[in-house]
Amino acid sequence: VALGGSLYIEGDLAWLVYVHDWTQVIDSTIDAVRLKADLSAAVEAPVYLFEASDAPWFQEQRAASREPRYYPAGGPFVYRTRTGGLILIWSGLRNGKSAVTVARSVTGKVRGPWKQGATLLSDDSAQPTVFKTFDGRLMMAVHQPAAGGGAMMKLVELEDVGDTVRLKPAAAR
Repeated sequence: VALGGSLYIEGDLAWLVYVHDWTQVIDSTIDAVRLKADLSAAVEAPVYLFEASDAPWFQEQRAASREPRYYPAGGPFVYRTRTGGLILIWSGLRNGKSAVTVARSVTGKVRGPWKQGATLLSDDSAQPTVFKTFDGRLMMAVHQPAAGGGAMMKLVELEDVGDTVRLKPAAAR
């Protein structure tokens, strides 16, 4: 099952970057598949980028547990920074609630490898989408709360700091 895809054009190649859902693989994977020029079908097998348990917060949760573990992911959204860096903004489960984080392609290409970075939001936000407003501000839309029937869209302003993005400080908004 594919979940939460993002179309990304790299040179003359079209890619669909998506989540392979945890209900099939327990540890969701972020994968990419190259598409035909008309976007009608894949032209090769999907490429594995990373898995949800690679999120920075799981490094501290490696202790053995009797509880079953699963690792859902959401998003992902591919973004090219102002200095040419390629990042992927995605969400995963952190302490029972969704958080939004950033991964960076070491090579600047979709195929990666990808290195996990900072957490952007840890307030039960999921499914990030990034866009620019008509006046040029960089914004991110997320579902909040991430689960349940009461989810609403929340908008947060981002700042492109060259090799990644971060939340724009409140005083600068």
